[in-house]
Amino acid sequence: MKMRLIVGVLLLAVVLVASGCQGAQPQPAAVETQAVLPPQGTQQVLPMVTDGPYPTPEAVAATVAPSAALPVLYPAIKAGDTVDWDKAAAMILNGEISQITQEASGKVTLALKDGRSLISQLPAPELLQQVIDKCSDLCKDVKVQNQ
Repeated sequence: MKMRLIVGVLLLAVVLVASGCQGAQPQPAAVETQAVLPPQGTQQVLPMVTDGPYPTPEAVAATVAPSAALPVLYPAIKAGDTVDWDKAAAMILNGEISQITQEASGKVTLALKDGRSLISQLPAPELLQQVIDKCSDLCKDVKVQNQ
């Protein structure tokens, strides 16, 4: 019985030592690569591939539905509806407006990029310019007309 115990302990020790001797896997050496550039002053011209798996721009344009280009962000608001100034300002700040017409009475007509036209009333005349200034890049193409 003692002999079996000794053999078992030795076998266990051999297995533990063998499994512990497996060190970390060697990492591959870092390879430094350099881009090969054409000599300065020369221009590399690549051939244009006209046939192949890519569709022509005309074919792509024909498959895109025009109504899918701009989603309707406020579906409950119909063309010609009146919206409060806070909602109108939010639409301007979100870049949803293509044109704004301001009347002397404070009435503002907003032309949305999706084609709808909405009406709002300015609480103060200077608010429109403040919102447009705050909008910055999103409003750079917005046309503002004063009547």
